[in-house]
This record gives sequence, C-alpha cells and structure tokens, in this order.
Amino acid sequence: MAASITLPTINYVQDVKAADEVIIPVMEQGDHSVTLPHNSQTKDEVREQFGEPQKQVAAVGNPPISRWEYEKFTVFFENDLVLHAVLKK
Repeated sequence: MAASITLPTINYVQDVKAADEVIIPVMEQGDHSVTLPHNSQTKDEVREQFGEPQKQVAAVGNPPISRWEYEKFTVFFENDLVLHAVLKK
C-alpha cells in the first residue's frame, strides 16, 4: 500500500520538473524621471511648482473633482487638494 501512494507522488514531481517556465514581463508606466504633484498639495502649490496647466477641467460631482492637464501628466483635485496625479502615455 505504501508503494501505491509513493508512485503517484513521484510521478507528480517528475511532471512538475518537465513543466515549461512562463515569464510574464512587468509593464513600466511612462517616464520615471517626471516629477508629479503629491497627494494633499494645494492648487496654489501645484501651480507654483509646475506652472499654469495647459487645460483646466471644471469640478463635477460631490465631492467636487476637477483636473488640470499638463504636457506629461494630469492632476486630479478634490476641492483644492491633489487627489491623484497620472502620467500620460
């Protein structure tokens, strides 16, 4: 009985050794040398550090979410504070 339990286990180990290796590359987002605004910076601080945005999109919703678009990134604000900044592709 011990032999019948051992054999399938050995076969299983052999099957695993014969398996193909699959490599899934990790994607990188954009240019890592670009400095982005950080959470909780004010609109005035962002404007002072990065200049005037190319485009300002008015706030919508509750809480009000607005966005400023720059050449390489977009900044999302909740009221007057940075919520998130995203690199453009």
